[in-house]
Amino acid sequence: MSTRPFSDAERKPSSLLCVGWLVILLAADGLYYGTQATTGTAIAEDLSEVGWMLSSLLLGSAALHSSVAQPALPAKNQERLPRRRMSILIALILMGPLIVLANVGGIRGQPVNVTVIVGMMAGLSLLLVLRVAFLAQYAQGRAIALAASLREQTDLQKQLTHQATHDPLTGLANRALLHERLESVLGRCSANSSAGLVMLDLDGFKDVNDTLGHPAGDELLVDVAQRLTGRVRDQDLVARLGGDEFALLVEGVDARTLHDYTTRLLDAFTDPFILAHGYSVHVTTSIGTRSVTKPTTPTEALRDADTALYRAKTAGKNQAAFFESPHQV
Repeated sequence: MSTRPFSDAERKPSSLLCVGWLVILLAADGLYYGTQATTGTAIAEDLSEVGWMLSSLLLGSAALHSSVAQPALPAKNQERLPRRRMSILIALILMGPLIVLANVGGIRGQPVNVTVIVGMMAGLSLLLVLRVAFLAQYAQGRAIALAASLREQTDLQKQLTHQATHDPLTGLANRALLHERLESVLGRCSANSSAGLVMLDLDGFKDVNDTLGHPAGDELLVDVAQRLTGRVRDQDLVARLGGDEFALLVEGVDARTLHDYTTRLLDAFTDPFILAHGYSVHVTTSIGTRSVTKPTTPTEALRDADTALYRAKTAGKNQAAFFESPHQV
């Protein structure tokens, strides 16, 4: 369901029916009462009666038209009930009774009940206008409330989608989003094009948790995420897979570029991390890297990069290991 503002030039069918009702009603009243006031006898009385019946039909059609149940939003900064238009509408509605009251012919000498009838007509017309105005105001209020509710629902859906695909601690992509991006990259690349999957694991992270506590460990993870994000390109994806394990998906790189890339990542851990209360923590990282080309699958790429990471850990940590895919030529 969508809503959109409407302009003065844009009229709904129900509004056009109301305009037709008013125009035909005024024409019929003017023809009947005008000729009776000036000549003493109504001319084309049958035509006036047809006009009254037609105006009643248009008014009923306007009230029952489906567009009444689908109010459009008022344009920004537009008045809900323009006073000038309302004044003009009331004046036009009362024109028929006023013609009778201003009769210069034979109606002035009629009994008082004529004046009473005219007064009732004027009162009913005025109540009708006010009723339509109040209904219009209510409909516009409901439409605005509905639009606000739809915006809140859209924002909530975006928030839930973000929570489902991002790590709550660091704000990085999670494993699910990394897997989705891997599938997308593999769908676009050819056998000759390549991307790189880099997996990182912090060396000595357990010691930070044991000595400084888990809050300090969480703060360190957030700082690591920020430092990694600052060292990669805008198009690269940085993800946290869980615990102290991170991953990067790098597109459009060859083996040489990927090697230089991992070297820069190792250098990013040269400076210590300054935590709250002045704690200075120095941690290194072990890196496992795997080139991603067809016919590799996301599951295979993650498994092979993790294998390379394990090799880097067992080889002494603070270094990178590369997995040579059997699919590479």
